[in-house]
Amino acid sequence: MSRCFFGYFNNLTKEECRIMRGWAIIAIVLHNYCHKLPLASTENEFVWVFDHTQYFFHHFADSLFINIFSFWGHYGVPIFVFLSGYGLAMKYEICNRGKINIKRFILSHYKKLTTMMLLGLMAYYLYCWAISDTFTMNDYFGLRLAAMLTYTINLIPFGYFPVEPGPYWYFMLTMELYVIYIFLLHKKGNLPLFLLCFISIMAFGVFEGQGKMILWMKLNLFGASIPFSLGILAGRSNLKAKSYESSSRTGTYGLLMLVSLPILIVSELHFYTWLFTSIAVLVFGISLSRLSKGVVGKAVGWIGGVSNIIFVVHPIIRELYLGEYGIKPASPFIGLLSYIAITLVIASVIKYRIQVLHIVQKIVQNPDL
Repeated sequence: MSRCFFGYFNNLTKEECRIMRGWAIIAIVLHNYCHKLPLASTENEFVWVFDHTQYFFHHFADSLFINIFSFWGHYGVPIFVFLSGYGLAMKYEICNRGKINIKRFILSHYKKLTTMMLLGLMAYYLYCWAISDTFTMNDYFGLRLAAMLTYTINLIPFGYFPVEPGPYWYFMLTMELYVIYIFLLHKKGNLPLFLLCFISIMAFGVFEGQGKMILWMKLNLFGASIPFSLGILAGRSNLKAKSYESSSRTGTYGLLMLVSLPILIVSELHFYTWLFTSIAVLVFGISLSRLSKGVVGKAVGWIGGVSNIIFVVHPIIRELYLGEYGIKPASPFIGLLSYIAITLVIASVIKYRIQVLHIVQKIVQNPDL
């Protein structure tokens, strides 16, 4: 079974990974806007609540687009988690088989994540300060910022220091996964991956019905164990798995997409099936990405190429529309379209500026270029 699975999904190219990131960030950006709208379906992202599922199935047709992305858009996150595991395995186990300097590994990833997060935090808090007469940087603000910069805020139980802006909780999870990988999973074989998934599922079972504990586990390694482990396994399998190149490959991916959809729907009906939803999401996401060709593939791939910038920017743009002092457009669709357009424009401008700075830096360092 595993050989068949990785036969279809091994050897993801850089372009396919970019397209996957593109579809994932589109889903996340739409979700983070849609689930803030009145009467939108509440998702089962961090806790499973049957009433949320029931409401969605009863009312999803009322506003189909908004409800679908409000309820399911957050599943772009496990795709990013999968790609993180896949990228780590490819970079540090397949392409580079030498010994890794752990201190340099952690510092380089800390610097990369913190630079992006700080730029977003400065813009977010400048906006809050500019529009609100009551915004102050009190002790609570300082504690929360310290917890975010040390990537420990997700580890503080029960949301005593909620992350602001909300989507930035993913920065904390990413750093946590990097640390777990380098100390416990790097070149340790596949058994630790299966143990990690098993322990995580058992832990969820023990705390079933305890919403605050389930929320805490979902914010941390326990909730990401399955897609992260599958990503590492897929990366490691690149030199082992048979690659399927039959003429029916396109049809196979289309069939896998169709099969994964009802599985995704059914998985929302019970707590224990909900824990494995990310598997159906990954099958759907990888198949969709490999079927994305031509103009669609290029457009989504471009979005994937600026997905890190979009992730940093979009919560701030959302605040302009749906925050306490936001515009709150009369038409949700006009607001949604302008939110997407502004986010993409800002992301492309920032990307262009970064590229120009890199070129200038190269010219300064090597005038003969």
